[in-house]
Amino acid sequence: MIAPHYPHKSISSIQALSAALGVDPKSIVDVAERVNMLHRRGPPQKKADGTFRETHEALPELKNIQKRINQRLLKRIRYPFYLQGALPNDKNTLRGPKANADIHRLSRFSVTEDIKQCYDYISASAVRRIWLDVFKFSHAVAELLTRLTTYQGRLPQGWRPSSYLANLALYEEEHVLVSWCWQHGFRYSRFLDDITVSNRNPVSLAKSTLIISKIHALVRHQGMQLKRTKHALSRSRKPIQVTGYNAGGHRTTLSKPSRRAVRAAVHQYIQASNIPNRDGAALEKQARSIRGRIEYVRQTDPKLAERLTNKMSAA
Repeated sequence: MIAPHYPHKSISSIQALSAALGVDPKSIVDVAERVNMLHRRGPPQKKADGTFRETHEALPELKNIQKRINQRLLKRIRYPFYLQGALPNDKNTLRGPKANADIHRLSRFSVTEDIKQCYDYISASAVRRIWLDVFKFSHAVAELLTRLTTYQGRLPQGWRPSSYLANLALYEEEHVLVSWCWQHGFRYSRFLDDITVSNRNPVSLAKSTLIISKIHALVRHQGMQLKRTKHALSRSRKPIQVTGYNAGGHRTTLSKPSRRAVRAAVHQYIQASNIPNRDGAALEKQARSIRGRIEYVRQTDPKLAERLTNKMSAA
């Protein structure tokens, strides 16, 4: 399977959608009409470059329906292996930052690109096409689901369905590029907004220029742009960097910057835990985030992960 595929019966009416989601049809329509009232700003997320990313949250009425959309529709898509970000593992495919890097092991050539403001560039019309073309739902159902999963004409980062829909955003042309890559000895993967193409053999300047132009065309076709500052091209035997891992050798390892960042986060947590009258809820939220990052460390360096876990426990 190269393209995303929905292997279930099409939903052609609001009543059928109501049955699929287990929500009264009047409630679905009512919530869709009040989406703007059921939205709130989420906490800004600090990015690696020091800038902040805007996030969004849904209030309970909307969040409950979105959870059902995830469980009963979006998670039932058969996602191809090259889509690696924010998707669950299945019986045939491991996913995540390390699994994404594993695809590109032993590479002697790689190009990485980052889609600029990925969620902001995914419009309501693009989401509507996903419901129509990938799921094969009727226009009425697609329109209602679009209203329930977009805000002010865009895909809001932080809402439950957004990462699934972002994975499907390039559905029209991405599988064509993946097929071309296979035919020419390249490997392709995408971790949400990070695209990586690699080859285990040296690649000519003309061929590398061609693959870069194909990535640009893929992104432009969906009205998106690539972030120039994140473009990276590697032709050396040194380990290439893919989603925070070294992927050029026989064994995928966590990169030094990634290890330093996790150590620094643990140190900051220890300092925060020693502050009198600290905010316990905020501290626990910080701890959960760091524990998740430690689990990434554990995949390649279990001893370091154990030391970091013990330091947090002793704080």
